[in-house]
Amino acid sequence: MAIKLDLIDNQILYELDINCRKSNNQIAKKLKLSRQVVNYRIKKLESLKIIKNYYTVINMCRLGYISNRIFFRFKSIPTNKEKEIIDFFVKDPKYWGMVVSEGLLDLGIATWEKDFSESLKTKEEYMSVLGEYIQYYVHSYHLQMYIYRKEYLVKNKISISEPIYMIKESINDFDELDFKILRIISINSRMSTINIAKNVKSTVDVVRYRIKKMINNKIIEGFRPAIDISKLGYQMYKVELMLKDYTQKQKMIDYFGAHPNIMYAYETTNNDLEFELEVKNMDEFLEILGDIRNKFSNVIKSYNQVLWYKEYKVTFFNK
Repeated sequence: MAIKLDLIDNQILYELDINCRKSNNQIAKKLKLSRQVVNYRIKKLESLKIIKNYYTVINMCRLGYISNRIFFRFKSIPTNKEKEIIDFFVKDPKYWGMVVSEGLLDLGIATWEKDFSESLKTKEEYMSVLGEYIQYYVHSYHLQMYIYRKEYLVKNKISISEPIYMIKESINDFDELDFKILRIISINSRMSTINIAKNVKSTVDVVRYRIKKMINNKIIEGFRPAIDISKLGYQMYKVELMLKDYTQKQKMIDYFGAHPNIMYAYETTNNDLEFELEVKNMDEFLEILGDIRNKFSNVIKSYNQVLWYKEYKVTFFNK
């Protein structure tokens, strides 16, 4: 059963979704609440496991990596083996994302690789674990990604995200200390600067400067809470699109950016466009999908849809 939140809970979740490194005092001032109320509400959201953790959106492509993703369809397997497979990917820090789905695909994983030889090693690794259970798999790379806010929490679409360009680059102004900071905030982006400094054996001023520098260099793209949307009564769907008029791609991306329920859009090496949305039920999903199909009937050649059943892991960092 979904947990019913009031307006204040939703507003706090939304402010955290914009930037979860905001202090409780900053959120309180923005929402004209007392700090005590904000403290209590956030602790309640955490205790209810609505907020699972806090992560940093890291563009590892800026550090010379490529985003490698694999989706699997399994043969019939026992539930204990399925759990073993899930645990394997959740526990291994190499994999920064993992989701279980229903429909054409059963499980998706994502990792960062330096080059294609690393991708081959990754394939050898997962095939040694999954090989006999795989019916088929789909391998591809992200080319460009848009990450949007959960505007549906406040019913007020007010921002459109800038794209994260998933192009392999090399940033010279980056060292081991930056890497240590990323490793910590990738799984706890709300950790205080004081505690980060203690963990990396540096000073508060240095850590604050390094984080600001990585934001300016677009290595850090944002700080977000991992929200269990199922507890709010929502489901996530992914739609894969092939286009017959590629020149209209940007119009579709603009539509995605303006829609309060669409959380991600991206281009990949195996689909022209993909997007993910969070909705209350299949009827709402079909209504939104129908609107897209009608508005872009001369653009869309074909599409596939997948229900993202559960998101087990998202860190955007895997080294």
